[in-house]
Amino acid sequence: MNYQQQFLSALFDQSSSATQFDQKALAAYQGNLFATAARALEISYPTLNELAGEAFIKQLAMDYLLQYPFQEGDWAEWGGSLSDFLTNALGNDVPQNEHIQEHPYFAGVAELDWCLHQTERGSDATFRPETFALFNEEDPGKLYLDIAQTVTVIPSEYPIVDIYLAHQQNDTSQHFFESARKKLEEEMGQTAMVYRPHFKALVEPIDTETENFLKAAIAGENIDTALNTTHDTFDFQAWLPHAVENRIVLGVNTAAP
Repeated sequence: MNYQQQFLSALFDQSSSATQFDQKALAAYQGNLFATAARALEISYPTLNELAGEAFIKQLAMDYLLQYPFQEGDWAEWGGSLSDFLTNALGNDVPQNEHIQEHPYFAGVAELDWCLHQTERGSDATFRPETFALFNEEDPGKLYLDIAQTVTVIPSEYPIVDIYLAHQQNDTSQHFFESARKKLEEEMGQTAMVYRPHFKALVEPIDTETENFLKAAIAGENIDTALNTTHDTFDFQAWLPHAVENRIVLGVNTAAP
């Protein structure tokens, strides 16, 4: 083990055995590292930060950093496993376990936050409107939708979309706060669809029929097969213009993407 590896080991050593390094310098560096980690989570997980508060995020950053040390690179890419970490923490003895038990939807909110964060950092895709002419030339069973890679479907047993929208600090926040509270009381979940029409990532709730259709289309099924996963309540002709306008669907292909 080289000096740098020894230093990193000492930095995360929870015992007092790391004596070869100056303890004051080690403590100062560790404090700065934890503060940076907390700030990174605050930026990547703004909704969770609003929900849980500064003290929780600081403790969470410390616990998460000990399990997932930051090695090098971009702090904006660190923290992608936080949702799983929170889920696992429900059954583990961690300092903030009681707070997580009282708010089991934290993991779902974190998953949505991270997806929005990553979606905004993703690369732009090519929009091909000329390919929609294929609808007039081919049977839907031979056509495949080109779903943008920035589109993600996140099912949850909690109202994660309403919780997110309730923390956006606008005129509709109170409405979504009440909606989220009611759904939590009635144990109603939501499926979120994340997409990016331009520069900002957006989210909206989708029903089961839309969820089934999108999952099938994303998996590479043709339009007919994807439609067979839904029932008569899914109106493809009404859905498609919204999907095209918001760059959810980028074009149509005659072969599976």
